[in-house]
Amino acid sequence: MTMYNVYIVSYSEKSIEEVERELSRIARIVQKVRSSVVHSFYYYRIECSSEDSINNILKSYIDKGLISWAKVEKTLG
Repeated sequence: MTMYNVYIVSYSEKSIEEVERELSRIARIVQKVRSSVVHSFYYYRIECSSEDSINNILKSYIDKGLISWAKVEKTLG
């Protein structure tokens, strides 16, 4: 499994809970942090076999308007 950093901006805690459930279905969330400075910014470190599946989930939530922005980056460790 590969490690990824996932960054999400969401103004709704209910929406972010739904996103977390969906990410947990396809990946293992190793760490999650909500920014103490910008409360709508979330960071996740996840372990998953496919970056495409992560991107597809996040894109669907952006298209629905439930999250505002997301970025996925592969990590080395």
